[in-house]
Amino acid sequence: MRLLYITNGLSGSGGLERVLSIKLSYMADNYKYEVHIITLNEDRVKPFYVFSHKIQIHSIALSKKTRVQYLFHYIKQMREKVNKIQPDIISVCDDGLKGFCFPFLITHKIPIIYERHMPKIIWGKNSFGMNFKRRMNYFLMNLFHHQFDCFVVLTDGNKSEWSGKNVIVIPNPSPFNIEKKVNFKLSK
Repeated sequence: MRLLYITNGLSGSGGLERVLSIKLSYMADNYKYEVHIITLNEDRVKPFYVFSHKIQIHSIALSKKTRVQYLFHYIKQMREKVNKIQPDIISVCDDGLKGFCFPFLITHKIPIIYERHMPKIIWGKNSFGMNFKRRMNYFLMNLFHHQFDCFVVLTDGNKSEWSGKNVIVIPNPSPFNIEKKVNFKLSK
């Protein structure tokens, strides 16, 4: 099984990077999956967390041109990488709007999963006071999340923010082993 993960980067010390290092290393080492990761603008940049040596990390170099040029360059390079890697499954871990557009970028029939590692509310509520860009992003997220074969969120609370049969909950893995459970009794 050849898996392809799409994310903005691995050099940060955030939760997404940590979860990816744990989960993808486990899949590569224990299930013998061929795992590829595509990042943006991180060529020759070392990931913050340790990833299995079996994982192949690719980077797409995007310059800060106009938004339209950036998007077309992103689409072109992403299609080239996907054609070269030929994954069985693609998982998108990009909370930006371009992540939501990913099903429209790929011309092959490959199952595409979206992994949302933050609550929807991060974009702000759809209210009168929200600026136009935020309102447009919110509208497009609601419209496009149905295009994925599976839309993964971390909690039941996150799941309630989205509609559709493709939304499922898969909590983050824990790197800690629980050796002993303790019953706490709270006194009044």
